[in-house]
Amino acid sequence: MGRGPDYIDDGEREPSDRLGEIFGHLARITDLDTRGKLINEARGLILQLSDSERSYWRQQLGLSD
Repeated sequence: MGRGPDYIDDGEREPSDRLGEIFGHLARITDLDTRGKLINEARGLILQLSDSERSYWRQQLGLSD
């Protein structure tokens, strides 16, 4: 079962690298289901970051505390 043309296999990237990729995709993806999946993935990755990185990415992705 495919994940669609907007899915990017994140392999062994660092969480902050994958977040940058997600942020770039969110700017062009209009499908709400895909956007929701990316935002949920971003939330999980944010938990793996240092406090300063976490604050930066939460702000970039428009996530509240």
